[in-house]
Amino acid sequence: MNTDKQTLTPSQLTETALPIMGINMHVIALHKLSYMIIIAMLVTLIFSSGALVIWVEKLPFHPVTETLLETVQWWHGLMEQNGLTIVFDKLREAFRFFQSYNSYESYSLIMDSVDR
Repeated sequence: MNTDKQTLTPSQLTETALPIMGINMHVIALHKLSYMIIIAMLVTLIFSSGALVIWVEKLPFHPVTETLLETVQWWHGLMEQNGLTIVFDKLREAFRFFQSYNSYESYSLIMDSVDR
């Protein structure tokens, strides 16, 4: 990067600190991360609305919090009515089932089901 002059070209402004990343790679990585965060939020909002209700219930009392709690409870009821909370409940149940075994027993269960 040439910094002898006070003015920098646009290509010099977009160079990253790590030359192995290439030009504008940090911007691309940030865009990918933002998409992953949005997808994770949507999945959580749809399949784990119960956790959202619990989190809002723990917020300090405020008129905005009351409105937010009503909205979240309505959303959770809608998700339960459509059966979308069952997916998260079944995944949690399966995770806790495997968590109750030690790692060797869990591995044996998985391998036995694969062999069949």
